[in-house]
Amino acid sequence: LADPFSGAGTTYRELTNADLRVADAVDSQGRHHPVRDATPAPTGIQSADRTHRRTAWQNFADSHLAIQNSLAGTYLTVVKQHVFLAKVRGYNSVLEMMLASSNLPVAVFHNVINTFKRELPLWHRYWAVKRKALGVDALHPYDIYAPLTNSVPHVPYQQAVDWIGEALQPLGEPYVNALQRGALDERWVDYAPTAGKMGGAAATPFGVIPPFIYMSYDESLMSASVLAHELGHSMHFQLNTELQPHVYRNYQIMSASVVETASNFHQAMLRAYLQSAKQTDRSFTLALIDEAMFNFHRYFFIMPTLARFELAVYGRVEAGQSLTVNDLNQTMSDLFAEGYGDTLADDPTRTAITWAQFM
Repeated sequence: LADPFSGAGTTYRELTNADLRVADAVDSQGRHHPVRDATPAPTGIQSADRTHRRTAWQNFADSHLAIQNSLAGTYLTVVKQHVFLAKVRGYNSVLEMMLASSNLPVAVFHNVINTFKRELPLWHRYWAVKRKALGVDALHPYDIYAPLTNSVPHVPYQQAVDWIGEALQPLGEPYVNALQRGALDERWVDYAPTAGKMGGAAATPFGVIPPFIYMSYDESLMSASVLAHELGHSMHFQLNTELQPHVYRNYQIMSASVVETASNFHQAMLRAYLQSAKQTDRSFTLALIDEAMFNFHRYFFIMPTLARFELAVYGRVEAGQSLTVNDLNQTMSDLFAEGYGDTLADDPTRTAITWAQFM
């Protein structure tokens, strides 16, 4: 069923990677800047110029709102396919089916979500501190990505690879040499931002040699961190393929916690190295805090919020209820309103389409 069931996903990727048109962002001086789905975030939303990041964030959301009905159609098709597969395979829910390959009970998922909900006030405190640091009367969703310093580090690709190599010296010269050879000489990484390129970043799965990476490197510290992350996957895949019997190489038999260990370890090592190497550079230290909090926001706020969204959507479809794009947007908007609390001045129409940016 993999091939016939892949149509909706293919349509979504064609819509968002090839057909999506995002209007240029405009900065406070009236200059125009193209907005691309770069790595780790659309270009412009990390700008120190508030007008630039506001228009970049708004235009990226508006481009998805313009085709929201098509995006909803592809997404709900995937949801219904999963519900069908869960039923015919004897699972009580899609959630149970999705967790089964990692041998995780449903209770683990609910514990994560309950913990996230309980700790939401920590995010509210962080945003209150960031609003004060930025010196603005109200913090908006696009301000979440604002840098704490106007002196944003410029990190060319070669510099990023060098830093990653230095950070990973404790793993030994053979490991570092293999990584740098792959990232440079063997050209594992398709890093140049180009029109029509798939958004996000990923490494090819186990069994593919060399373990290629695609991303859109934008010469920021955050992009350097994503590069470290994906190289963690590639080195994991490379060593797994070289050292494990074929039967144990399958990406699907490993839980996400295992797969993500090497990648997040790389990022942690890079932060630790830069924190030590740049400890006298206040602006760089602030940029490093920005990078860390950007990642924490993505994985400890956005992802749990999207998980709650999918739990609600799949639950309604499993119960035989109908859903429209308005239902999807309202569900997403309500979850962000709860997550933001009173600490952010939300833009509910635009935050409502976040689900379509992460399919």
